Amino acid sequence: MKSEGTFRYIQNIAGWTARPEIHRVVDRVQPKNWRPKAVKYSIRYGEKWNGFQVCPNSNCDILFMIDSTGSMSSSIKAAHDKAERIAMNLKEAHRGIKFRFGSICYRDPVDSPGDIHEWSQLNNNIQNLVSFLGKINATGGGDGPEDYAGAFEIAINNIDWNSGAKNIFMIADAPAHSSYFCCSQNHEDQKDRLINDIKTIAKKGISICAIPILNDSSLLHCFNQMKSIYNSNCPSNTGNRFTIENFQTNGSIPIDQQIGSKIEEVTMKIIKESLN
Repeated sequence: MKSEGTFRYIQNIAGWTARPEIHRVVDRVQPKNWRPKAVKYSIRYGEKWNGFQVCPNSNCDILFMIDSTGSMSSSIKAAHDKAERIAMNLKEAHRGIKFRFGSICYRDPVDSPGDIHEWSQLNNNIQNLVSFLGKINATGGGDGPEDYAGAFEIAINNIDWNSGAKNIFMIADAPAHSSYFCCSQNHEDQKDRLINDIKTIAKKGISICAIPILNDSSLLHCFNQMKSIYNSNCPSNTGNRFTIENFQTNGSIPIDQQIGSKIEEVTMKIIKESLN
């Protein structure tokens, strides 16, 4: 197609279809003499077409990683009560995105061998997560620190992640094992295990949002150590990140309602940022 041939003919049709009488007033040109300006274009011969490209964030996985030892019944209840509302609001705010939800409820078999971790696979039906959390009892835990490494190993080895945005929301009131994470001598053999897990999570492009439900110095120290490891191993151009949220309690409101509101607020905010 040359500028004076078929291409110009199509331009004329398109130009006059869009109210050509305007050009007589604006351009001071008689309609019969008016011509649209030539459009510059090029044809790249021999270039291969790779087909339609899917938006990398058309999928979004959300995994709630919850400390489920004896002190955490309020957090489990909060996640259970808010899960359906969070899913509904996310789907309404981000139409066209395929969301999946799952959970890991971790305890401390490192210190208490009878403890077991429980988990629910990522699924697009939020009722699966609601049902799962409804059956979880806050139990177990021996010393203060918990088995973070065991929880992350489930996330790495057992959770079936999609391509697209991948997010872990970690809700905890106690740090991980080893003095490197909890500021006191405690199962020092667990240090390298968790460090390696955090490195793997970062390299897999899974973002982490940590929500400490206690303003505890050892817990905040633990999350900051994890963040440092994550940032050192996460490719800078991926947009993935490790964030630590601030949580302040209000004595006049039931604690499970406060935690639930915080989980909802943070989830909506982080997911919006990860999809932009």
